[in-house]
Amino acid sequence: MKSTKIAVAAGFLLAALGGYAEAQQPHGQELVQQCVDLAEARDGSSLGTHLVRSNNVERYVEGQPFELKVALEGHGNTFFNLDCMVKNDGAVSFRGYAESGMPAE
Repeated sequence: MKSTKIAVAAGFLLAALGGYAEAQQPHGQELVQQCVDLAEARDGSSLGTHLVRSNNVERYVEGQPFELKVALEGHGNTFFNLDCMVKNDGAVSFRGYAESGMPAE
């Protein structure tokens, strides 16, 4: 009986943690989209029409400043590596971008 209670408690814990991880993913994608939108607005180019190839948003910890890197696929072998900053309060600011032959990590 005791092992059954432990198994049930473990199941609830895993379900709660799984739900937490899933809840963090959409917020992270919102930060990535804000970075892309800000880059397009500031640069005035078609950066927003390129596909997001990679980003480092999975390392983001809410409530702490974070340097967000987003790589967009360009034409041919070009990547647009966006550099954004996420402040403690979650506000995103665009700092610039570089064109490269490889996505930034």
